[in-house]
Amino acid sequence: MRKNFETIIKKLPESISRAILFLPENILENICEIRLRADNPVILTMPRESLYLCRFQGVSKVYSKDAIVLSQEDIKLTLLNLCNHSVYAHQNEIKEGFLSLGYGFRAGLGGRYYGGEISDIYSVNIRVARAVDGCAEKLSLYLESGLLIAGRPGSGKTTVLRDAAKILSKKKKRVCVIDTRQEISPGFNLGEFCDVVIHNDRIKGIEIALRTLSPEVMIFDEIATLSELKSVNEMLNAGVSVITSAHVSSAYELRERPVTARLVNSGAISHIALLGNFPGDDIKILSRKEVFS
Repeated sequence: MRKNFETIIKKLPESISRAILFLPENILENICEIRLRADNPVILTMPRESLYLCRFQGVSKVYSKDAIVLSQEDIKLTLLNLCNHSVYAHQNEIKEGFLSLGYGFRAGLGGRYYGGEISDIYSVNIRVARAVDGCAEKLSLYLESGLLIAGRPGSGKTTVLRDAAKILSKKKKRVCVIDTRQEISPGFNLGEFCDVVIHNDRIKGIEIALRTLSPEVMIFDEIATLSELKSVNEMLNAGVSVITSAHVSSAYELRERPVTARLVNSGAISHIALLGNFPGDDIKILSRKEVFS
């Protein structure tokens, strides 16, 4: 993983990449996001705090004159480097507001959206992908009966999905990961019993997997539309168990969101794993009945 991390970091402006790669190991191992904004300081998101990246002092909890500040030109150069100097080849992703960087890393893009596309990009948020072996072990009893991984952004949902795939593969279960944004699988060994379908259309990816790979368990990130929910119901009719995620931080939010509420009530989900606010926090496991009681 360190090699993959360095490969991505070296695509950033030299002042940033040099400062990051010289940071102490205990900081490097805990960086969750690298946030780059035009005319603003570079910020490293850690599990429980945000730090300013500095030229000479490493990092600081408070803004100082040593903080590295980026220009709009730096942001343009960063985007070009992350696209391997071919922005056109990534237009479909860019208009959706992100870039798949490889190895499970992803860059979110902030800027001006118009006509279904993004222009004048002002910020780039790089999410660092990590494998945490055993983080889904507490959920092993629920992985084959329909499981929803729920939590706020940054709580570690993707990391848990990744480890769930590895656990199922070790059990010799035919598991298939539908990876719409190349965050779960690239750069990670999910085991010899795991198949991966990388497709930007989740419904198509599910159809391909059902038709050609005969999975016992299917894993994918958040269901966003009712049409995708229909595909989940088709999986149930084919006898396939579902593991997916949702950006909700409480049982109340889960009940209030129409898609997640219908997903749980469809019969696809028997248990909900509610993650804590930060990666590594304790996981609360709820039954469908407990959520809707």
